[in-house]
Amino acid sequence: MIPRNPFRLRTAEDINDVDEFLRLFAPAALDVLDTNNFWNNLHVIQSAPGGGKTTLLRLFTPSSLTTLFSLRRNEDLKELYGKLVMLDAVSEQGPRVLGVLHSCARNYASLEDMNLSPAQMNRLFFAILDSRLILAALRGMSELKKLNYPNDLSRITVDLEHNIELGRVIEFPCSGRDIYDWACNLERDAAKVVDSFIRPTNLEVSGHESLISLTLLQPRNFTIDGEEVISRVIIELDDAHKLSQKQRKILTETILQTRPRPTVWVAQRLEALDFQDLTGDGANEGRDYGKPIDLEKFWRDRYKSFEKAAFDIADRRLALVPEISLTSFRACLEDTIDSSSWEEQYELGLDTIQNRIKEADRHFSNILPLERAILETQSTPREKMIALRVLEILLRRDLSKNQQRLQVGIPTHLGNLEKLEDSVLRNAADRMVSDEFKVPYYFGPDRLALLSSSNFDQFLTFAADLFEEILALNLLSGKSILPTDRQELILNRIAKSRWENMGLKIPYGTEVVNLLTAIKEIAKSEWLKGTASYGAAGSISGIAISMYERKRLIDYNRASPDGKYSLLTNVLSTSISNNLLEVHMDRSQGYAGKKWMVMYLNRWLCLLFGLPLQYGGWRHVKLDEMNTWIAGDLRQIRKQKKK
Repeated sequence: MIPRNPFRLRTAEDINDVDEFLRLFAPAALDVLDTNNFWNNLHVIQSAPGGGKTTLLRLFTPSSLTTLFSLRRNEDLKELYGKLVMLDAVSEQGPRVLGVLHSCARNYASLEDMNLSPAQMNRLFFAILDSRLILAALRGMSELKKLNYPNDLSRITVDLEHNIELGRVIEFPCSGRDIYDWACNLERDAAKVVDSFIRPTNLEVSGHESLISLTLLQPRNFTIDGEEVISRVIIELDDAHKLSQKQRKILTETILQTRPRPTVWVAQRLEALDFQDLTGDGANEGRDYGKPIDLEKFWRDRYKSFEKAAFDIADRRLALVPEISLTSFRACLEDTIDSSSWEEQYELGLDTIQNRIKEADRHFSNILPLERAILETQSTPREKMIALRVLEILLRRDLSKNQQRLQVGIPTHLGNLEKLEDSVLRNAADRMVSDEFKVPYYFGPDRLALLSSSNFDQFLTFAADLFEEILALNLLSGKSILPTDRQELILNRIAKSRWENMGLKIPYGTEVVNLLTAIKEIAKSEWLKGTASYGAAGSISGIAISMYERKRLIDYNRASPDGKYSLLTNVLSTSISNNLLEVHMDRSQGYAGKKWMVMYLNRWLCLLFGLPLQYGGWRHVKLDEMNTWIAGDLRQIRKQKKK
């Protein structure tokens, strides 16, 4: 069934048809995988909600790989197939990987409520996980080799060097059916324990002190009719953030202790991490497995790659709606306001800014010739407005330094026209022109990608409402290019809706809103000065604490978990893990020798607060200051604004 608005599909969760899932998968999403270390050890994949973890894991499941192999000649899938060949996940002989995908969101954490001893708890946890992983693997093998599950499991031979004793002895070699029966009995016994009313001390828990499935699910242990089943196995544990902290710890330790170690992928939301891990390598640093793959951070460091991947995803969704004959979502978004419909604003803007520059000429000599030179080098009215606004920003900076005396010549920083082409200053000037003369700013493909803050789900949320308008426009007029002002109106509406509902959807919602509101107040206060002078960036869109203060926050909470900074730590962790604040480590700005942990606003918050979209400057704040903010006390900020 073809969806009316395919942008509302969330690939892994909403798409049942495997063919459709593959057509919507952007091959660039595989760039996050390190091809040099792909099959080694344990890999942790983490992100905020909607980062693409489950989508990535689903690609390596038997149903996805067998379908892709059968459609490998299809033009839409050739690039994806080629990338998986390079990863050695498929070949011209067929899939080479068995992906055993299992969600940890199946009530494992509730086992903690049973008041069992630690040993009993671990055995029960491992027994349930073992049985489910082994059954999923047998089902996957059957799908890869086109066996009837579970009837044909007797054709599978399982051989292991050592026998297994979990409730009953499994002697090897044995059939896949024997393993199937054993795994079913194991889960059945575990269910009896969970449902039992017997006192925990009297319970006998079948199981083992480690995960038998990690040892059992090695490719060499399985054959079908005497032939190798598969070359590689990936155990894919999704939704690991749903496990308790103790379960995640014992699971990681068990994986690391297993020899030989299988390939294991653990996917989790950032909410599973503590403040130290969220704001650096933390406890994972130096461990004998690869550095966690933080999806948002990966794409943040490769912005243009994210933009390309996001619009590839959008175009693949457009292809699901053939009746409107659109192939490029980018082409549906008007990306310029250099048109006659904005002529009145242009004329007003140019006259207003030129008059202000003439007024400034009383303080500086030779500004007017520079103004004329700028106008001659700019081709469109919009570019002229922005260039003159940059000049005005720089003039205001000089005046704000109390240099209100006649200059000999022009200020040195204005002597070179190239300096007036600074991209950050032009972006700030663009936003100021938009504010003052009521012309759109938040529009076009480039800014839509920026607004998404390296999160594909966020991109699709914006794109879905834009596409609704494109559909309506196409139906009413036959046109399919959405005007800039309509884009901005829709994007603002989405941002306001997200803000209104945010406090109810996340932990510490009220305090998070208070913190973000405080950052907005600081940013707007600086922005309204009109000098765009905060560092080289031209505006503020974040706050920062020193690396020393970060360490102090971590140490303080270890020593006193319920102390004065415990709530602040939880609020910051929630803001970061939900991609409301983006962490950039070891930044420097204006303080020689000091390094900072900068927390920038997610770009949709910049849209909501009317700020430029470039990653701008930041304000150093103290921990005690933030404590007053999250309590809702913004008096000090507002007092500073009035000065």
